[in-house]
Amino acid sequence: RPWGHAPSAPRGRNLSDTIARVTMKHRRRNPIALEQLERRAVLSHGGHGGFGFGEFGFGPPAFSTNPTVQADLTKIQTDRQQLQADVTNLQPTILKDQAAILTAINNSTTVQDAKTTLTNDQNAWMTTYQTDVQAIVSATTTAARSTAIQQLWTDWSKAVTTLNTDESAVQTAISNDPGVQAAKQQLTTDLAPITKDQATLQADQVQLQKDIQAAQSSNSTGTGTSTMIVGHGFGFGFF
Repeated sequence: RPWGHAPSAPRGRNLSDTIARVTMKHRRRNPIALEQLERRAVLSHGGHGGFGFGEFGFGPPAFSTNPTVQADLTKIQTDRQQLQADVTNLQPTILKDQAAILTAINNSTTVQDAKTTLTNDQNAWMTTYQTDVQAIVSATTTAARSTAIQQLWTDWSKAVTTLNTDESAVQTAISNDPGVQAAKQQLTTDLAPITKDQATLQADQVQLQKDIQAAQSSNSTGTGTSTMIVGHGFGFGFF
């Protein structure tokens, strides 16, 4: 995540409050770990979710015995089972593909150079930060302390710009690396059966809702209406 914008210089605060505030902000805004930048490059897919039906309303549902709706429900159950089977069968392959993406990132000289620049600038900022805080502590006059505080916030602003630029460069290097692109494409290819299963279930749900509405409309003697809610989800939460 980007560092955001540097806060404005503090006004009218005593020395201990200023140092405490700066230290806390520094800890909260620590540069993101390099591993997080790598993980952004690995394709991920939601979480394997639930699936179910529910009915709400008064009186018997218009579609409770409708053969078309019942056929839709049977198809959804069958397609859901296919999705679950594909997720189970492909999980080892997906794990292998994601490991291949990380390997490609680690083997990319362009990515590693960008990561080195980020690390060096992170270390440089830490040194500058410690020096600026020490200058605030060591100041013996109000004017000197005010100058030291202003210098800290100036350096903070520069660090924000530099580190955001470095992080963006790392992400760009990952996205543009041919080896990483090839590994990502392999993952997409291997996920194709699951992607197809998801699309099928989504189409099933749309058809079910249409058939429910048709059944409700044709049942003019019904004592009430009801709504069926169908949900399905899937995903790999590796990163």
